[in-house]
Amino acid sequence: MNRCTAVDYRQRRHLALTPMMPSSIPLLLLSTLVAPDPGAPTLRLDPPAYEATPPMRLRVSLPEVEPQPRKVFVEVVDFDATVHASSRRDTWGLGVLRRGTVLAATRGRGRPGCSGWASLAGGGGVCAGDGVRISDELRTPSTVTLAPDVDEDLPYRYAKIAEAGTPRLARLPLSDELEQLQAGTVPSELPHVRTQGVVFVAIDRPYEVDGVSFVRTLEGDYLALDDVRPIVPPQTMGQPLIEVTLPIAFVHAGETPIVAQGDDGTLRPMGTAFRTARFDVTASRAVDDRDYVVSDAGWLVAREDVRLATPKRRPSSVEPGERWIHVDLDEQVLVAYEGDRAVFVTLVSTGKAGYETPRGQYRVRRKFVSRRMTGPDPDTGTYDIAEVPWAQYYHGGYALHGAYWHDEFGQVRSHGCTNLPPSAARWLFRWTAPNIPAGWHGRYRAGTVVVFG
Repeated sequence: MNRCTAVDYRQRRHLALTPMMPSSIPLLLLSTLVAPDPGAPTLRLDPPAYEATPPMRLRVSLPEVEPQPRKVFVEVVDFDATVHASSRRDTWGLGVLRRGTVLAATRGRGRPGCSGWASLAGGGGVCAGDGVRISDELRTPSTVTLAPDVDEDLPYRYAKIAEAGTPRLARLPLSDELEQLQAGTVPSELPHVRTQGVVFVAIDRPYEVDGVSFVRTLEGDYLALDDVRPIVPPQTMGQPLIEVTLPIAFVHAGETPIVAQGDDGTLRPMGTAFRTARFDVTASRAVDDRDYVVSDAGWLVAREDVRLATPKRRPSSVEPGERWIHVDLDEQVLVAYEGDRAVFVTLVSTGKAGYETPRGQYRVRRKFVSRRMTGPDPDTGTYDIAEVPWAQYYHGGYALHGAYWHDEFGQVRSHGCTNLPPSAARWLFRWTAPNIPAGWHGRYRAGTVVVFG
Protein backbone atom coordinates (compact mmCIF):
# COMPACT_ATOMS: atom_id res chain seq x y z
CA MET A 1 0.00 0.00 0.00
CA ASN A 2 1.29 3.41 -0.97
CA ARG A 3 2.17 5.96 1.69
CA CYS A 4 4.27 9.02 2.25
CA THR A 5 7.82 8.24 3.43
CA ALA A 6 10.30 10.86 4.62
CA VAL A 7 14.01 9.99 4.42
CA ASP A 8 16.73 12.01 6.14
CA TYR A 9 19.87 12.60 4.03
CA ARG A 10 21.86 14.69 6.53
CA GLN A 11 21.62 18.17 5.07
CA ARG A 12 18.96 17.36 2.52
CA ARG A 13 15.46 15.99 2.91
CA HIS A 14 14.05 13.95 0.02
CA LEU A 15 10.30 13.82 -0.07
CA ALA A 16 8.43 11.24 -2.13
CA LEU A 17 4.77 11.87 -2.53
CA THR A 18 2.24 9.15 -3.34
CA PRO A 19 -1.51 9.32 -3.67
CA MET A 20 -3.39 9.73 -0.38
CA MET A 21 -5.59 7.01 1.14
CA PRO A 22 -9.25 7.03 0.29
CA SER A 23 -11.15 8.98 2.87
CA SER A 24 -13.54 6.07 3.43
CA ILE A 25 -11.00 3.91 5.39
CA PRO A 26 -11.51 4.28 9.15
CA LEU A 27 -8.74 5.97 11.10
CA LEU A 28 -8.29 2.91 13.38
CA LEU A 29 -7.77 0.59 10.39
CA LEU A 30 -5.42 3.15 8.85
CA SER A 31 -3.26 3.27 12.00
CA THR A 32 -3.04 -0.56 11.99
CA LEU A 33 -2.00 -0.68 8.39
CA VAL A 34 0.80 1.81 8.80
CA ALA A 35 2.16 0.60 12.20
CA PRO A 36 5.73 -0.83 11.87
CA ASP A 37 6.31 -4.58 12.38
CA PRO A 38 9.18 -5.11 14.93
CA GLY A 39 10.12 -8.42 13.34
CA ALA A 40 10.26 -7.15 9.76
CA PRO A 41 13.66 -6.60 8.14
CA THR A 42 14.88 -2.95 7.87
CA LEU A 43 14.50 -1.43 4.40
CA ARG A 44 17.45 0.80 3.41
CA LEU A 45 17.19 3.28 0.54
CA ASP A 46 20.38 4.67 -0.89
CA PRO A 47 20.22 8.43 -1.74
CA PRO A 48 20.19 9.32 -5.43
CA ALA A 49 23.35 10.57 -7.03
CA TYR A 50 23.71 14.34 -6.43
CA GLU A 51 25.55 16.70 -8.75
CA ALA A 52 26.27 20.19 -7.48
CA THR A 53 25.12 22.89 -9.90
CA PRO A 54 26.27 26.49 -9.69
CA PRO A 55 23.68 28.96 -8.48
CA MET A 56 21.58 30.53 -11.26
CA ARG A 57 22.59 34.06 -12.14
CA LEU A 58 19.84 36.22 -13.53
CA ARG A 59 20.78 38.95 -16.00
CA VAL A 60 18.21 41.73 -15.61
CA SER A 61 18.22 44.66 -18.04
CA LEU A 62 16.80 47.75 -16.40
CA PRO A 63 15.88 50.82 -18.48
CA GLU A 64 18.36 53.62 -18.19
CA VAL A 65 16.90 56.38 -16.07
CA GLU A 66 18.06 59.77 -17.20
CA PRO A 67 18.57 62.29 -14.46
CA GLN A 68 15.77 64.78 -14.07
CA PRO A 69 16.67 68.07 -15.80
CA ARG A 70 17.48 70.76 -13.31
CA LYS A 71 15.39 73.90 -13.48
CA VAL A 72 17.31 77.14 -13.96
CA PHE A 73 16.53 80.73 -14.91
CA VAL A 74 17.89 82.66 -17.85
CA GLU A 75 18.30 86.44 -17.60
CA VAL A 76 19.12 88.39 -20.77
CA VAL A 77 21.74 91.06 -20.03
CA ASP A 78 22.70 92.16 -23.56
CA PHE A 79 20.29 94.24 -25.64
CA ASP A 80 19.71 91.17 -27.84
CA ALA A 81 20.78 87.57 -27.22
CA THR A 82 20.66 84.79 -29.80
CA VAL A 83 18.83 81.51 -29.21
CA HIS A 84 21.04 78.77 -30.69
CA ALA A 85 20.02 75.35 -32.02
CA SER A 86 22.65 73.66 -29.80
CA SER A 87 25.38 74.56 -27.31
CA ARG A 88 27.88 75.12 -30.10
CA ARG A 89 27.93 78.84 -30.76
CA ASP A 90 28.43 78.38 -34.49
CA THR A 91 25.10 76.58 -34.88
CA TRP A 92 22.19 78.19 -36.67
CA GLY A 93 20.27 80.77 -34.66
CA LEU A 94 16.62 80.04 -33.91
CA GLY A 95 15.60 83.42 -32.57
CA VAL A 96 16.29 86.40 -30.32
CA LEU A 97 15.68 87.31 -26.68
CA ARG A 98 15.52 90.90 -25.45
CA ARG A 99 17.35 92.46 -22.49
CA GLY A 100 15.51 92.31 -19.18
CA THR A 101 13.71 89.08 -20.09
CA VAL A 102 13.81 86.26 -17.53
CA LEU A 103 12.78 82.76 -18.64
CA ALA A 104 12.58 79.39 -16.90
CA ALA A 105 14.82 76.79 -18.58
CA THR A 106 16.58 73.47 -17.92
CA ARG A 107 20.27 73.01 -17.32
CA GLY A 108 22.26 71.29 -20.07
CA ARG A 109 25.86 70.28 -20.62
CA GLY A 110 28.13 72.88 -22.14
CA ARG A 111 30.69 72.23 -24.86
CA PRO A 112 33.89 73.96 -25.91
CA GLY A 113 33.04 77.59 -26.43
CA CYS A 114 29.98 77.34 -24.18
CA SER A 115 30.62 77.37 -20.43
CA GLY A 116 27.00 76.58 -19.54
CA TRP A 117 23.91 75.67 -21.52
CA ALA A 118 20.24 76.18 -20.76
CA SER A 119 17.51 74.64 -22.93
CA LEU A 120 14.43 76.78 -23.58
CA ALA A 121 10.84 75.59 -23.79
CA GLY A 122 10.44 77.04 -27.27
CA GLY A 123 13.37 75.02 -28.64
CA GLY A 124 17.13 75.52 -28.70
CA GLY A 125 18.85 77.28 -25.86
CA VAL A 126 21.44 79.83 -24.77
CA CYS A 127 25.08 79.79 -23.63
CA ALA A 128 26.06 81.39 -20.35
CA GLY A 129 28.03 84.55 -21.00
CA ASP A 130 26.70 84.87 -24.54
CA GLY A 131 24.46 87.79 -23.64
CA VAL A 132 22.70 85.88 -20.85
CA ARG A 133 23.19 84.92 -17.22
CA ILE A 134 22.09 81.46 -16.01
CA SER A 135 21.27 80.96 -12.32
CA ASP A 136 19.63 78.32 -10.14
CA GLU A 137 17.40 80.84 -8.40
CA LEU A 138 14.96 83.41 -9.68
CA ARG A 139 16.47 86.84 -9.12
CA THR A 140 15.51 90.42 -9.85
CA PRO A 141 16.92 91.37 -13.26
CA SER A 142 20.16 93.33 -12.97
CA THR A 143 19.08 95.59 -15.84
CA VAL A 144 15.48 96.74 -15.65
CA THR A 145 14.20 97.45 -19.15
CA LEU A 146 10.64 98.09 -20.22
CA ALA A 147 9.16 94.93 -21.72
CA PRO A 148 7.12 95.21 -24.94
CA ASP A 149 3.37 95.19 -24.48
CA VAL A 150 2.36 92.59 -27.05
CA ASP A 151 -1.33 93.13 -26.29
CA GLU A 152 -1.27 96.69 -27.67
CA ASP A 153 -1.04 97.92 -31.25
CA LEU A 154 2.25 99.63 -30.38
CA PRO A 155 4.51 97.59 -28.06
CA TYR A 156 6.36 100.71 -26.78
CA ARG A 157 5.90 104.47 -26.39
CA TYR A 158 7.62 106.40 -29.16
CA ALA A 159 8.94 109.90 -29.78
CA LYS A 160 10.67 111.82 -32.54
CA ILE A 161 13.84 113.78 -31.80
CA ALA A 162 12.95 117.36 -32.59
CA GLU A 163 15.96 118.25 -34.71
CA ALA A 164 19.25 116.90 -35.99
CA GLY A 165 22.27 117.51 -33.78
CA THR A 166 20.43 116.77 -30.52
CA PRO A 167 22.81 115.21 -27.94
CA ARG A 168 22.08 111.67 -26.81
CA LEU A 169 23.71 111.30 -23.40
CA ALA A 170 25.35 108.09 -22.16
CA ARG A 171 24.29 108.93 -18.59
CA LEU A 172 22.25 111.48 -16.67
CA PRO A 173 24.08 114.78 -16.12
CA LEU A 174 25.34 115.90 -12.74
CA SER A 175 24.09 119.17 -11.29
CA ASP A 176 27.01 121.26 -12.56
CA GLU A 177 26.80 119.54 -15.96
CA LEU A 178 23.10 120.31 -16.12
CA GLU A 179 23.79 124.04 -16.01
CA GLN A 180 26.05 123.77 -19.06
CA LEU A 181 23.47 121.68 -20.91
CA GLN A 182 20.78 124.27 -20.32
CA ALA A 183 23.15 126.90 -21.64
CA GLY A 184 23.48 124.92 -24.88
CA THR A 185 26.87 123.30 -24.24
CA VAL A 186 27.51 119.63 -23.64
CA PRO A 187 30.29 119.14 -21.03
CA SER A 188 33.33 117.38 -22.48
CA GLU A 189 33.33 114.85 -19.62
CA LEU A 190 29.72 113.83 -20.37
CA PRO A 191 29.78 111.05 -23.02
CA HIS A 192 27.33 111.71 -25.84
CA VAL A 193 26.66 111.52 -29.58
CA ARG A 194 24.72 113.96 -31.73
CA THR A 195 21.88 112.77 -33.91
CA GLN A 196 21.87 112.92 -37.68
CA GLY A 197 18.93 112.90 -40.06
CA VAL A 198 15.50 111.86 -38.86
CA VAL A 199 15.52 109.89 -35.60
CA PHE A 200 12.70 108.16 -33.75
CA VAL A 201 13.22 106.57 -30.32
CA ALA A 202 11.36 104.16 -28.05
CA ILE A 203 10.93 105.51 -24.52
CA ASP A 204 11.92 103.32 -21.59
CA ARG A 205 11.16 105.56 -18.59
CA PRO A 206 11.33 109.20 -17.38
CA TYR A 207 13.93 110.71 -15.02
CA GLU A 208 14.42 114.04 -13.34
CA VAL A 209 17.60 115.93 -12.40
CA ASP A 210 17.20 119.08 -10.29
CA GLY A 211 13.70 119.62 -11.63
CA VAL A 212 14.68 119.07 -15.30
CA SER A 213 12.97 116.14 -17.04
CA PHE A 214 14.81 113.53 -19.10
CA VAL A 215 13.79 110.28 -20.76
CA ARG A 216 15.82 107.13 -21.13
CA THR A 217 15.49 105.34 -24.44
CA LEU A 218 15.15 101.61 -24.73
CA GLU A 219 18.77 101.47 -25.94
CA GLY A 220 19.93 103.07 -22.68
CA ASP A 221 20.86 106.65 -23.54
CA TYR A 222 19.21 109.84 -22.24
CA LEU A 223 17.47 112.79 -23.88
CA ALA A 224 16.10 116.00 -22.47
CA LEU A 225 12.32 115.82 -22.55
CA ASP A 226 12.21 119.16 -24.37
CA ASP A 227 14.20 117.59 -27.24
CA VAL A 228 11.60 114.95 -28.14
CA ARG A 229 8.06 115.01 -29.51
CA PRO A 230 5.67 112.20 -28.48
CA ILE A 231 4.18 110.16 -31.31
CA VAL A 232 0.40 110.03 -31.77
CA PRO A 233 -0.48 106.54 -33.10
CA PRO A 234 -1.95 106.41 -36.63
CA GLN A 235 -5.72 106.11 -36.83
CA THR A 236 -5.90 103.93 -39.97
CA MET A 237 -7.26 100.46 -39.21
CA GLY A 238 -7.43 97.13 -40.99
CA GLN A 239 -10.65 95.24 -41.69
CA PRO A 240 -11.26 91.62 -40.61
CA LEU A 241 -13.54 90.07 -43.22
CA ILE A 242 -16.00 88.23 -41.02
CA GLU A 243 -19.29 88.99 -42.74
CA VAL A 244 -18.12 91.02 -45.73
CA THR A 245 -16.46 89.95 -48.96
CA LEU A 246 -14.30 91.52 -51.63
CA PRO A 247 -14.22 93.87 -53.44
CA ILE A 248 -13.81 96.60 -50.83
CA ALA A 249 -12.90 100.23 -51.51
CA PHE A 250 -10.83 102.51 -49.25
CA VAL A 251 -11.04 106.26 -49.69
CA HIS A 252 -7.45 107.55 -49.87
CA ALA A 253 -8.04 111.22 -50.71
CA GLY A 254 -8.57 113.78 -47.95
CA GLU A 255 -12.25 114.56 -48.56
CA THR A 256 -13.99 112.74 -51.39
CA PRO A 257 -17.43 113.71 -52.79
CA ILE A 258 -20.19 111.10 -52.69
CA VAL A 259 -22.78 111.30 -55.44
CA ALA A 260 -25.98 109.53 -56.45
CA GLN A 261 -27.27 108.95 -59.94
CA GLY A 262 -30.86 109.80 -60.66
CA ASP A 263 -33.21 108.03 -63.05
CA ASP A 264 -32.34 110.59 -65.70
CA GLY A 265 -28.64 109.76 -65.34
CA THR A 266 -27.63 113.01 -63.69
CA LEU A 267 -25.39 113.02 -60.58
CA ARG A 268 -26.33 114.88 -57.44
CA PRO A 269 -24.08 115.37 -54.36
CA MET A 270 -24.77 113.20 -51.29
CA GLY A 271 -22.02 114.27 -48.95
CA THR A 272 -18.33 113.65 -48.28
CA ALA A 273 -16.26 110.55 -47.49
CA PHE A 274 -13.09 111.03 -45.45
CA ARG A 275 -9.74 109.33 -45.96
CA THR A 276 -9.51 105.62 -44.99
CA ALA A 277 -13.33 105.26 -45.03
CA ARG A 278 -14.18 101.84 -46.51
CA PHE A 279 -17.26 100.33 -48.10
CA ASP A 280 -18.37 97.25 -50.03
CA VAL A 281 -18.36 97.62 -53.80
CA THR A 282 -21.17 96.09 -55.84
CA ALA A 283 -20.38 97.42 -59.33
CA SER A 284 -18.42 99.91 -61.40
CA ARG A 285 -19.98 102.51 -63.67
CA ALA A 286 -18.88 105.14 -66.17
CA VAL A 287 -20.73 108.46 -66.08
CA ASP A 288 -19.79 111.38 -68.34
CA ASP A 289 -16.49 109.66 -69.27
CA ARG A 290 -15.51 109.27 -65.61
CA ASP A 291 -15.24 105.93 -63.81
CA TYR A 292 -17.04 105.37 -60.52
CA VAL A 293 -17.44 102.52 -58.06
CA VAL A 294 -20.89 101.81 -56.67
CA SER A 295 -21.31 101.09 -52.97
CA ASP A 296 -23.72 98.60 -51.46
CA ALA A 297 -25.82 101.63 -50.41
CA GLY A 298 -26.15 102.72 -54.03
CA TRP A 299 -24.02 105.88 -54.01
CA LEU A 300 -20.98 106.46 -56.22
CA VAL A 301 -17.36 107.48 -55.57
CA ALA A 302 -14.85 108.40 -58.28
CA ARG A 303 -12.54 105.48 -59.01
CA GLU A 304 -9.36 107.56 -58.74
CA ASP A 305 -10.28 108.53 -55.18
CA VAL A 306 -10.32 104.98 -53.82
CA ARG A 307 -7.99 102.01 -53.41
CA LEU A 308 -9.74 98.84 -54.45
CA ALA A 309 -9.12 95.42 -52.90
CA THR A 310 -10.26 92.68 -55.28
CA PRO A 311 -10.05 88.88 -54.89
CA LYS A 312 -6.90 87.20 -56.21
CA ARG A 313 -6.34 83.63 -57.35
CA ARG A 314 -4.50 81.35 -54.95
CA PRO A 315 -1.00 80.47 -56.20
CA SER A 316 -0.56 76.85 -57.29
CA SER A 317 2.19 76.41 -54.69
CA VAL A 318 -0.25 77.23 -51.86
CA GLU A 319 -2.32 74.32 -50.52
CA PRO A 320 -6.12 74.61 -50.16
CA GLY A 321 -6.81 76.14 -46.77
CA GLU A 322 -3.21 77.33 -46.34
CA ARG A 323 -2.70 80.90 -45.17
CA TRP A 324 -1.10 83.36 -47.57
CA ILE A 325 -0.89 87.11 -48.22
CA HIS A 326 -1.29 89.21 -51.34
CA VAL A 327 0.07 92.77 -51.56
CA ASP A 328 -1.34 94.71 -54.50
CA LEU A 329 1.44 97.16 -55.38
CA ASP A 330 -0.77 99.09 -57.78
CA GLU A 331 -3.69 99.55 -55.37
CA GLN A 332 -1.59 99.75 -52.16
CA VAL A 333 -3.76 97.21 -50.35
CA LEU A 334 -2.98 93.94 -48.59
CA VAL A 335 -5.35 90.98 -48.36
CA ALA A 336 -4.81 87.92 -46.15
CA TYR A 337 -6.30 84.62 -47.32
CA GLU A 338 -7.03 81.20 -45.92
CA GLY A 339 -7.01 79.16 -49.08
CA ASP A 340 -9.44 80.95 -51.41
CA ARG A 341 -11.24 82.88 -48.67
CA ALA A 342 -10.20 86.46 -47.85
CA VAL A 343 -10.06 87.05 -44.08
CA PHE A 344 -8.39 90.46 -43.67
CA VAL A 345 -7.74 93.61 -45.72
CA THR A 346 -5.84 96.84 -45.07
CA LEU A 347 -4.23 99.79 -46.78
CA VAL A 348 -0.42 99.75 -46.97
CA SER A 349 2.46 101.93 -48.12
CA THR A 350 5.14 100.27 -50.24
CA GLY A 351 8.40 101.53 -51.76
CA LYS A 352 8.57 104.95 -53.38
CA ALA A 353 10.44 105.73 -56.62
CA GLY A 354 14.02 104.53 -56.36
CA TYR A 355 13.10 102.20 -53.47
CA GLU A 356 10.52 100.02 -55.19
CA THR A 357 9.22 96.94 -53.38
CA PRO A 358 10.24 93.79 -55.31
CA ARG A 359 7.54 91.80 -57.03
CA GLY A 360 7.30 88.03 -56.74
CA GLN A 361 6.46 85.26 -54.28
CA TYR A 362 8.31 84.83 -50.97
CA ARG A 363 7.90 83.34 -47.52
CA VAL A 364 8.20 85.02 -44.15
CA ARG A 365 11.67 84.05 -42.86
CA ARG A 366 12.20 86.10 -39.69
CA LYS A 367 9.74 87.70 -37.28
CA PHE A 368 10.45 90.29 -34.57
CA VAL A 369 8.19 91.98 -32.05
CA SER A 370 10.22 95.09 -32.91
CA ARG A 371 13.39 95.90 -34.82
CA ARG A 372 15.55 99.01 -35.31
CA MET A 373 15.73 100.14 -38.94
CA THR A 374 18.24 102.60 -40.41
CA GLY A 375 19.34 103.71 -43.84
CA PRO A 376 19.94 106.56 -46.29
CA ASP A 377 17.20 108.90 -47.49
CA PRO A 378 17.46 111.39 -50.38
CA ASP A 379 15.43 114.00 -48.48
CA THR A 380 16.70 113.75 -44.90
CA GLY A 381 20.13 112.21 -45.46
CA THR A 382 19.51 109.28 -43.10
CA TYR A 383 16.73 107.77 -41.06
CA ASP A 384 17.03 105.92 -37.75
CA ILE A 385 13.77 104.37 -36.51
CA ALA A 386 13.78 102.55 -33.17
CA GLU A 387 11.77 99.41 -32.44
CA VAL A 388 9.73 99.23 -35.64
CA PRO A 389 6.83 97.00 -34.50
CA TRP A 390 5.63 93.64 -35.81
CA ALA A 391 8.41 93.17 -38.39
CA GLN A 392 8.21 90.16 -40.73
CA TYR A 393 11.20 89.79 -43.08
CA TYR A 394 10.63 87.83 -46.26
CA HIS A 395 13.51 88.76 -48.60
CA GLY A 396 16.82 90.20 -47.43
CA GLY A 397 16.08 93.49 -45.69
CA TYR A 398 12.51 93.72 -47.02
CA ALA A 399 9.76 93.29 -44.44
CA LEU A 400 6.11 93.74 -43.62
CA HIS A 401 5.91 95.93 -40.50
CA GLY A 402 3.89 98.46 -38.60
CA ALA A 403 4.64 102.17 -39.09
CA TYR A 404 4.04 104.58 -36.22
CA TRP A 405 5.66 107.64 -37.83
CA HIS A 406 3.07 108.39 -40.54
CA ASP A 407 -0.59 107.90 -41.41
CA GLU A 408 -0.44 108.04 -45.21
CA PHE A 409 -1.37 104.42 -45.92
CA GLY A 410 -2.67 103.87 -49.41
CA GLN A 411 0.21 105.84 -50.94
CA VAL A 412 3.78 104.78 -51.79
CA ARG A 413 6.34 106.31 -49.42
CA SER A 414 8.59 103.62 -47.86
CA HIS A 415 12.21 102.63 -48.52
CA GLY A 416 11.09 99.28 -49.97
CA CYS A 417 9.36 97.66 -47.01
CA THR A 418 5.59 97.35 -46.75
CA ASN A 419 4.29 99.76 -44.08
CA LEU A 420 1.06 98.75 -42.35
CA PRO A 421 -1.11 100.56 -39.80
CA PRO A 422 0.04 99.31 -36.36
CA SER A 423 -3.28 97.62 -35.59
CA ALA A 424 -3.22 95.77 -38.93
CA ALA A 425 0.46 94.86 -38.52
CA ARG A 426 -0.19 93.34 -35.10
CA TRP A 427 -3.18 91.34 -36.40
CA LEU A 428 -1.12 89.99 -39.28
CA PHE A 429 1.87 89.24 -37.02
CA ARG A 430 -0.27 87.04 -34.77
CA TRP A 431 -1.93 85.33 -37.76
CA THR A 432 1.14 84.37 -39.81
CA ALA A 433 3.69 81.61 -39.31
CA PRO A 434 6.07 81.08 -37.68
CA ASN A 435 4.74 81.62 -34.18
CA ILE A 436 7.04 83.23 -31.62
CA PRO A 437 7.42 81.33 -28.31
CA ALA A 438 6.35 83.17 -25.18
CA GLY A 439 9.11 85.46 -23.91
CA TRP A 440 11.05 85.48 -27.19
CA HIS A 441 11.54 88.70 -29.14
CA GLY A 442 12.13 87.13 -32.56
CA ARG A 443 12.02 83.81 -34.40
CA TYR A 444 13.87 82.49 -37.47
CA ARG A 445 11.90 79.96 -39.51
CA ALA A 446 10.18 79.75 -42.89
CA GLY A 447 6.50 80.60 -42.65
CA THR A 448 3.60 82.15 -44.52
CA VAL A 449 3.69 82.82 -48.28
CA VAL A 450 3.63 86.50 -49.35
CA VAL A 451 2.89 87.47 -52.98
CA PHE A 452 3.67 90.94 -54.34
CA GLY A 453 2.17 92.01 -57.66
